[in-house]
Amino acid sequence: MSLTQEELEFRRTGLGGTDIRAIICPSNYESALTVWLNKCRPGLLVDDAGWPAVMGTAMEEPIAQWYQKRCGGTVERVPIMRGKEEWMLGSVDRIHTNHLGNKKIIEIKRPTHFTAHEWAEGPPMRYLIQCAWYQGLFNIHDCDIVAAIGDNEPVVHEVKFDAGLFASMVEVGREFWFNNVLGNMPPEVDGSSATLTALKALFPKALGKSLLDPTEEDLDDGRKLAMLKSQIKAMELEESNLQARLCARIGQNDGIRGVATWANRKGVISWAKAAEAAGVSPDFAEDFRGSDTRTFSLKLKHEGDC
Repeated sequence: MSLTQEELEFRRTGLGGTDIRAIICPSNYESALTVWLNKCRPGLLVDDAGWPAVMGTAMEEPIAQWYQKRCGGTVERVPIMRGKEEWMLGSVDRIHTNHLGNKKIIEIKRPTHFTAHEWAEGPPMRYLIQCAWYQGLFNIHDCDIVAAIGDNEPVVHEVKFDAGLFASMVEVGREFWFNNVLGNMPPEVDGSSATLTALKALFPKALGKSLLDPTEEDLDDGRKLAMLKSQIKAMELEESNLQARLCARIGQNDGIRGVATWANRKGVISWAKAAEAAGVSPDFAEDFRGSDTRTFSLKLKHEGDC
């Protein structure tokens, strides 16, 4: 759903369903740190959800109309509302009212084919969390998630209200709002892609040759990371050994039926040589270099590594 500037400003005055969802269930696109940045450092993060988000917004109204034809009654938008506490916000996609006047929350999702597997056993947990927030906030316990995967006809998933889950979410949200947002204190980081992207936005460049003295926590985390990297390296070596053995058996054939293939692929273009052939100087080519990015490098080694 596309929001006006006024609605975006209003969203910064509290936590909504997507915020709670991000805090509890971080993903590639959202996390506690991205929520904190959007509340405390607005404009620092670039909204680059891409084409799926554009199509999701474009298809929201057609899917809502499909639901209304299927279920009757009326399906309407409602403004962003506050809950019992000032920081509690809710912005549902639609509200359905049947012929008896009973209301139901409607959340519209348009997953891509790439994420269809997440819906094999019903809506992913992050969307159930979002619905539970709205159900408790609006005191409307009936809720449907309407999901249209790719170009398929929408499927309706009934979501039952979980009062215990909602109570836990209120505690998490209250602590985040007062401690992290109002206290201007960044939340604990997690390993989600969204958090890594947010960290690069928060700290885009190093100051120079400034090195911190390690704390015990730094050393402990570094040792654990070094141990994990050592284990991953051993697993990658075993992976390479197994792959090499299979390739040796395949030889000049295309593969082993039902086991593996060893196919031909086109070579990768050497852009440096292509530029040279085009008569482009190295200095000129530098103008096309991408922006600087920070790269993490672990200096500790796991005991036993060479």
